[in-house]
Amino acid sequence: MGYKDFIILSIILGIRLLSVIIVRSSFVPDEYWQSLEVAHKITFGYGYLTWEWKKKIRSYIYPCMIHILFKIFPESVETIVLAPKCFQAVLSTIGDFFTYKLSCKLFGSKCGSWTLFNLLTSWFLFYCSSRNLTNMAETSFTACGLFFYPWNKRKSEGLTVTYLWFAGLSVLMRPTAFMLWLPLYLYHLWRERSFIEVVKSTSFIGCVILSILLICDRYFYEEWVFTPYNFFLFNWKNDIGAFYGQHNLFWYLTSGFPVVLGIHLIPFLMGLSLPYLKHLYFLIFWVILMFSFLSHKEFRFLLPILPVALIICSAAMNEILCKRLTVFKWKISKNVNFCLVVVILLINIPLSLYMGLIHQSGTTDATLHLSNTVNNDSKVLFLMPCHSAPYYSYIHQNISMKFLSCEPNFNNAVNYTDEADVFFTDPRLWLVQNQESNDIQSVPTHIVMFDTLYPQVTEFILKYNYLLCYKKFHSHFPESRTGYFVLIYCR
Repeated sequence: MGYKDFIILSIILGIRLLSVIIVRSSFVPDEYWQSLEVAHKITFGYGYLTWEWKKKIRSYIYPCMIHILFKIFPESVETIVLAPKCFQAVLSTIGDFFTYKLSCKLFGSKCGSWTLFNLLTSWFLFYCSSRNLTNMAETSFTACGLFFYPWNKRKSEGLTVTYLWFAGLSVLMRPTAFMLWLPLYLYHLWRERSFIEVVKSTSFIGCVILSILLICDRYFYEEWVFTPYNFFLFNWKNDIGAFYGQHNLFWYLTSGFPVVLGIHLIPFLMGLSLPYLKHLYFLIFWVILMFSFLSHKEFRFLLPILPVALIICSAAMNEILCKRLTVFKWKISKNVNFCLVVVILLINIPLSLYMGLIHQSGTTDATLHLSNTVNNDSKVLFLMPCHSAPYYSYIHQNISMKFLSCEPNFNNAVNYTDEADVFFTDPRLWLVQNQESNDIQSVPTHIVMFDTLYPQVTEFILKYNYLLCYKKFHSHFPESRTGYFVLIYCR
């Protein structure tokens, strides 16, 4: 690594570690419940495992990485919260650096410089880069693999299979990464003169990766299990994810991808006029097409293709600067680049700060507040949509806690309703049936909820003499079951 690369790597790392400090909001439940909570359970012996772990559709590989961190660093709430974030920030840094190097490799150092700018100003990457999501780990390994992929390899050159190690690691993080690598691998086979050698190398690498997966999951599940198959069975064949929300076939194209890309969508669309980018466009739209057939869709599922999209943006901006970009027979002035840079900075910096510091920040702050105030006799009740807040991984005390569950209808029961839906249908009745008691010791000492719920539970609050002991802003844009503020009532 040269001096220039070291400086660039340091800049990326600085920005990603800055996100650890700035990003205090919650995004999706998986960043806590499918990583931190699981690692906390296997490290400290207490925590909550969601149905995904009971049905064995998740691999312990990523939680095991966090488990190692918990073993290495001193035990404290601060360490448990920050160490995994820093770890993911470092992983993201590596992925960003290899994305920059890939851009330089494919299109030259000037395009690489634009890629560095776009990576560091992407609001969504900043928002997610330090979150403990398997999607982010998948994104980092995918970026590394794409760098080592033989994009422009001639048949006379030697065998290149290094990328398969990173492809395998990305699939370990999320089995859906297979969809991204499938066309790339088939294209490699088609171009490769040493076809048999590639297959042999693939078999060896696949066996090593598979062994890591099987041994890790065998250790923690205490039985042999092939989690990618279970993952496929539940998420693709049975489409269990639809229980948590559905979107139409074109959602990724009309909403998901434009939101994730943000203002960078402008140079991305401009790049459509550049023929040498067609292989990157194909890769992006292939992944979007495959994911579109699943009814359950999320913004974070697009993370692995975001770096590729930003390389396309960078190539377009580089062409504008060189006065070579033509859109609908109109030559784009290089002054457009200056306008793009200004607009990107003016929009994405405030957006990153708002999304990281303010939007949906109440639940994490409230849980951290609980970690400093509860004791061994405390009983905490979360009256929120399921998995709205971090759990034992943030409180780090083995106390009695309860949240509203929302497991899918595995048995195809008629008129099935999960606990959260039952509660929100009639909160008063649910509290009477499940929480009221003549024994005051069995009643929760702390109730965590959104402000919009208060009118429906006032009777219970007053009956047991609860007092408002914490109030924190959560969102300017509450959804149906969330609110503007998170409230904690204590007695």
